[in-house]
Amino acid sequence: MYSSSSICELWKTQLEFNKKLFKSKYGLDFCNLTNEQKNVYSKEFFNHLMVEVVEAMQEIPFKMHKVQQKVVDEAKLLEEFIDVFKFLLGWVQLRGFTCEQFTETFFSKSEKVEKIFNNEGGENNE
Repeated sequence: MYSSSSICELWKTQLEFNKKLFKSKYGLDFCNLTNEQKNVYSKEFFNHLMVEVVEAMQEIPFKMHKVQQKVVDEAKLLEEFIDVFKFLLGWVQLRGFTCEQFTETFFSKSEKVEKIFNNEGGENNE
């Protein structure tokens, strides 16, 4: 299924980076920001996240009106996905959530989505 220790290792790595970044760049304690600071930096995380999503899209041929000749560099695409994930994870951390809350809510939400999917006909609903 999943390894909570693996997920929390990713979490810990990103959290340590965010702590260093906020201390060195802004002189702030990442884990003790005011609600106002969290709101300001939420906008920053959102902006960076959107840029990374666009960069990921630029790695694949997606324009409907063009002949698709671009070969996808899967390694570069994966790196862009990681950038997206890191900014999303950082944003979740900025808001003060823990790894345990994140993983618990992820699996709880996944169960809800699965239930809705199954109730609506699931794989047989085409």
